[in-house]
Amino acid sequence: MIDPPPSDPNRSEHEPDEDPFEHGRVGYGNYAKYTPALLALGIILVIAFIGYRQWKPEAELPRAGVLIDQPAPAWNLTLLDGTTIDSTDLAGNAVVLNFWASWCAPCEEEMPELDALNAELRTDGVPATIIGVGVKRDNNDNALAMVDRLGVTYPIGRDTAGESDTIGPVTQAFGVDTFPATVFIRPDGTVSAIVFGPLSSESARDAIEAALDGD
Repeated sequence: MIDPPPSDPNRSEHEPDEDPFEHGRVGYGNYAKYTPALLALGIILVIAFIGYRQWKPEAELPRAGVLIDQPAPAWNLTLLDGTTIDSTDLAGNAVVLNFWASWCAPCEEEMPELDALNAELRTDGVPATIIGVGVKRDNNDNALAMVDRLGVTYPIGRDTAGESDTIGPVTQAFGVDTFPATVFIRPDGTVSAIVFGPLSSESARDAIEAALDGD
């Protein structure tokens, strides 16, 4: 028969046995009181980082609003017919850059309105040019099918240049990250207005007239 281990003569009979898992608990030791605060701080930092990544504009886009009343960035665009157009070609005219995508339902609603307005501008001899700027991350076949289906007649292209996989240089230069978005540029080359959301032919014409008046 095996004898039990000798008892500790310095230990009280009523003293509970030591929990063998005590040293594995979080916060054991001299720093125990700091553990909850450190865990909370870590959680807050993680949430803040995730929130920042969600908020931060793609590819460090500039804030579109800061361009109002400032010289518009220089730009150039290859149109769907293979020709190119750039900001210098349109000096002295009001310019309307309309950013669109085939998966954007408001864009599809807006484009016939802009096409009707474009016909009016030509008939009335208004020195203004509407240009459609298709976003880079769109599907090319879908984009072409949409333009064909709607019968758009104003100059239109896709902003597919540059090294980024998701954003073209024109879109990036104007800080556009939601669609549709429309930039109105005065004849002197400064930005008159930037509108996010769909336009009617009437609201777009009002914005063009404001750009022509220097407002």
